Amino acid sequence: MFLRKIIKGILIVSIGFPMSIFVRIIKPIVFIRFGFFYGTRIGHFSFDVEYYLGEIEKENINSFDIFFVSKPVANNYFIKLISRKVLIFEPIKFAFYANKYFPNYKEYEYLPAVVENGVRDLKGYIKNTSKHLHFSNEEDVKGQQFIDSISTLNTKKFVCLNIRDSAYLKSKYPEHDWSRGDYRFSDLNSYKKTIEYLTSQNYLVIRMGQITEGSFSEIKGFYDYSKSKNKSEFLDIWLMANCNFAISTSSGLDSICNIFRRPIAFVNSLPLSHIPEWNPKIVLTPKTILERNTNRKLSLSEVIKKDLVGYRDDTDYIDIFDKQNCTYVNNKEDEILETVKELIENIDADWSRSKKTTEDQAQFWSIFQKWEGFDKNFNINDFPEVGSISNTYIDKNRDWFLK
Repeated sequence: MFLRKIIKGILIVSIGFPMSIFVRIIKPIVFIRFGFFYGTRIGHFSFDVEYYLGEIEKENINSFDIFFVSKPVANNYFIKLISRKVLIFEPIKFAFYANKYFPNYKEYEYLPAVVENGVRDLKGYIKNTSKHLHFSNEEDVKGQQFIDSISTLNTKKFVCLNIRDSAYLKSKYPEHDWSRGDYRFSDLNSYKKTIEYLTSQNYLVIRMGQITEGSFSEIKGFYDYSKSKNKSEFLDIWLMANCNFAISTSSGLDSICNIFRRPIAFVNSLPLSHIPEWNPKIVLTPKTILERNTNRKLSLSEVIKKDLVGYRDDTDYIDIFDKQNCTYVNNKEDEILETVKELIENIDADWSRSKKTTEDQAQFWSIFQKWEGFDKNFNINDFPEVGSISNTYIDKNRDWFLK
């Protein structure tokens, strides 16, 4: 470790400092910036890249930017994909670190969105631009050939099922207690009715993931990619980017759908602050929050009052539940199915909304805006063209939720 620090310091001095001085000398000719992307988590990695590309487009920034990717990298194929749009040059990290020793260093660096504002498109850089990343023709053929090879249905339609459970984390980090993150997990069995419905509608359903719990081998039209020997970093990205829509419990991989502007039905999702309203093609049915002793359901206003909307820097989310003597319940299988049916109806209707739907969503957002962290997490200036909570959830829980 000590030797590594010594070598890093030598490289910063011998490579980084000359490069930092050089970019300042040639700035009148070409403006160069050094930046990085957080490669460890695919959700942050993918969002940050697309946010950057949208920012460059919307703000007409005229700079020559060079990036490195932090290690370990969650998906190496994604680096290949983004290299068609951004310049990745790993040694530039020494210039990035050296640059910070100069008084005007911020002018010559680019920090990813995860550092600046998290996974939030507050300035509409993604929402108000078209997708920037594209697969080659050969890659699209390869992806489609995979779909054809696994489909037991005569269909080109497929849905990605992205269910978060504890299997991956327990396998990778067995020493850690992941029960504190149970509020983000859900049971595959509660999705069986939805899978059966989708396959009856001639959708191939593909379960995503690296290491997962449980499976359904008896459902024709269901393919458990997470347990397949055909998994690859390329298919992880291509499938999520090209599905008709995804069903997700909110985890990093669904960010691929977001940046490729694919529809998503979010179910069993907490916290509420994770609604990606900047993707107008999403609906979200959250888990319901209850008082622990009485099982009384909490209204949206009470969730806000009890500080259960989102994460806090100084306190784990689950600790806030304990402090407020609250708990939560997962979505029932019928709720999941109804949410997915709602998403399909929205897709078929090209996302046109009825007057009642718009009014319900407006009521939801008017209450939600009372949360003190709202402006740091959401931009709904172009309402009603925003992603939001599902009408399925509002219709069933109107009497107590929208208070």
